[in-house]
Amino acid sequence: MCVYIRTSRMAKAKVLKELCAISDSKFWLEIQHKKLKVVLLCVVYRPPDCSVSCFGDDFMENYMHALTFGKEIFVTGDQNWYILSDCSEAHSLGDLCDSLNLTQPIKTPARVKSQSS
Repeated sequence: MCVYIRTSRMAKAKVLKELCAISDSKFWLEIQHKKLKVVLLCVVYRPPDCSVSCFGDDFMENYMHALTFGKEIFVTGDQNWYILSDCSEAHSLGDLCDSLNLTQPIKTPARVKSQSS
């Protein structure tokens, strides 16, 4: 994985190696801004061939470890999950997020084209 971080006098970012070492599909940063509080940012990727249960177990362990830092956590990335789908996989990922008290702020499709569903 290749990562580029731009820091300035106003903001600094630090890779949390102890969290990144747990899984290849998650990348954790601690971001500190002079005028804002320190937050953790997790960028995740769930390959389409990775089962929801496998992803969920791995993510749960990683997330629980991150909670010990006592910081607000933001999770972003590509979970290969169509949130509006009515399939069991979508419900399982939604249940995982609910169980971790994670909120999905995007309620409508962000990218809709005539070729996409």
